[in-house]
Amino acid sequence: MASISILVVDDERIVALDIKGTLETLGYQVCAVANTAETALQAAETHSPDLILMDINLKGEMDGIAIAHVFNAKYTIPVVFLTAYSDRDTFERAKSSNPYGFILKPFDARKLHSAIEIALVKHSEEARLTEARQKAELENSAKSSFFANMSHEIRNSLNGIVGMTDLALETALDKEQKEYMTTVLDSAENLLDILNDILDLSRIEARKMSLSPKRFNLEELINKTIRTHLPKAHKKKLTLTYDIPSFVPRMLKGDPTRVSQILNNLLSNAIKFTDQGGISLEISDLATLGAYSEQQHIPVPKYRMLLFSVRDTGVGLTEAEQNYIFEPYKQVLAEGKTPIRGTGLGLAICRDLVELMNGTIWVRSKPGAGSTFHFTAQFEHGELEEDITEQEIIPEFPQGLHVAIADNNIVGQKLLLELLEKKGFICHVTSNGAELLELLASESVDLVVTEIKLPFLTGIEAMNHIRSGTIPDTPTTLPVIAVTAFALKGDKERFIEAGMDGYVSKPIHASEFYREIARVLQPEEIPAQPQKEIEQTDMTQVLDVDGAMVRLDDDNELICRLYSLFVDEVAERLYGLKLFLQENAYDKAALHSQSFAAAAFNIGANSLGNALMQIYAAAAKHKPVPAEQLQALEELSIKTTEEISRNMNNLA
Repeated sequence: MASISILVVDDERIVALDIKGTLETLGYQVCAVANTAETALQAAETHSPDLILMDINLKGEMDGIAIAHVFNAKYTIPVVFLTAYSDRDTFERAKSSNPYGFILKPFDARKLHSAIEIALVKHSEEARLTEARQKAELENSAKSSFFANMSHEIRNSLNGIVGMTDLALETALDKEQKEYMTTVLDSAENLLDILNDILDLSRIEARKMSLSPKRFNLEELINKTIRTHLPKAHKKKLTLTYDIPSFVPRMLKGDPTRVSQILNNLLSNAIKFTDQGGISLEISDLATLGAYSEQQHIPVPKYRMLLFSVRDTGVGLTEAEQNYIFEPYKQVLAEGKTPIRGTGLGLAICRDLVELMNGTIWVRSKPGAGSTFHFTAQFEHGELEEDITEQEIIPEFPQGLHVAIADNNIVGQKLLLELLEKKGFICHVTSNGAELLELLASESVDLVVTEIKLPFLTGIEAMNHIRSGTIPDTPTTLPVIAVTAFALKGDKERFIEAGMDGYVSKPIHASEFYREIARVLQPEEIPAQPQKEIEQTDMTQVLDVDGAMVRLDDDNELICRLYSLFVDEVAERLYGLKLFLQENAYDKAALHSQSFAAAAFNIGANSLGNALMQIYAAAAKHKPVPAEQLQALEELSIKTTEEISRNMNNLA
């Protein structure tokens, strides 16, 4: 082990030499001896000692305490005072410089030895903790960057689903078609609500979830939830039923999104782990046991505690599995001992949500005999309040207003175009910030609707050109609305503060979109609509075939075509990405990796998408990507294409 290097600072030469001799006898190396603040600084710069042993009384303008403050500011070298001063004032002043020890002269060699070793251990531990904290902060920053980008991509996809489904429901549909489209819309909107907490893992870990109570019809909620899971159940030839006894109140006040989230998770797990038989959902009222439906003279209570039970005839759980199943990141092994896909967060989230509703969740199960998941939740009786139905007013606009649309997503462009043209706007579509400025220089428009994330010039940069008056004949007060997938907490305030007049988060809901336009164009007539706080999961499957099947309505031919297209272009995309990184073309690498990731997530190649988003996060900050990371990406690409080929054969 290398000898510890110590800088001795003392203005008494004889004392300094005595200290030097003692230290060398104890096995330390004295790199230099200084007698003033200036020479001490020079010695520290030259020798980088492991520790400084310093007197308080020094020649010159600065004493030992003053120079200790300078050392703390410039270096991370521990300072131990060795001084004859023992008064309280000096001691208190010395403490302000955070020394690692304080020894009085005349000193004892053993005490000096102990003080130095304690100082070195303490400094080493602090350095280790500082490094660990910095590493954690860096990892958290990378996670936040990943979640922000993932949120953007997911919301862009949801924007197309929700928007186009909204438009389809306004066309002439027969009863069956309308039911299918309503189910699609319900599922997409439910996914959007769930994004609020699932995508932000830090909130889950910090237990900072909250409820948004409102009145809802329990039977409608259960019917909608069951309907969403019927296709998967029928595909496995399973029955899926529910029972709500007559004495259970239908109108409740609580958070229907959270109830639906819990039930969706439990039903999805039940279907996943059941190969024959069926799943049933039963609901009971713990408080009434039917009394209030039969004895009308008994007052209706304000709060109702309901019991939800999801029963299946699946593989069941061992006692050991039942003990940890509600802990985060814990996953149960299927019968063949192959881990079930997923994050392992679902039941942990359910537990937290149930506790928020003053309830409890538990499971009763035996291996091979199925499982029953029970949970209780407290609600207010919804019929205690006056039944008021708020009629949403969709504003009307003057015909012929010109709108400039800027969105680099084809689906986003089409959705905005159709929504605006339905209200009589004349639209001009662009796909990047530079095209938007060119359009504004040649056309007179009444409103700009722009995505924030655009090629060449971002939506914010384009807006700054408008506000600065650099575009001829374009007023600096031209209304600009951000319609964007950036929907994290604080994004709205950030964009409004930057100069945007309005903000709409993707996926777009037509009524909210129209109200925001009306608020910006006619502020005296339409009050501001409060925006939802959108929060941010990571998806780790090599290939999420089930997810792709659900998104594409079990269209095997379409899924196989998408798989084939993706496989055909993987090699070219990888080559382009590596070329950009080799040439340090980080901006191009960032755009390329993000586009590649979006294509991967689109077909359910989630693990590959995650790896690409990590490269995007590095390239966006102009940081080099290690060769081993690119090698791992290439290996993951090969694994993904092999999995795609295997599933294409199965689907065919």
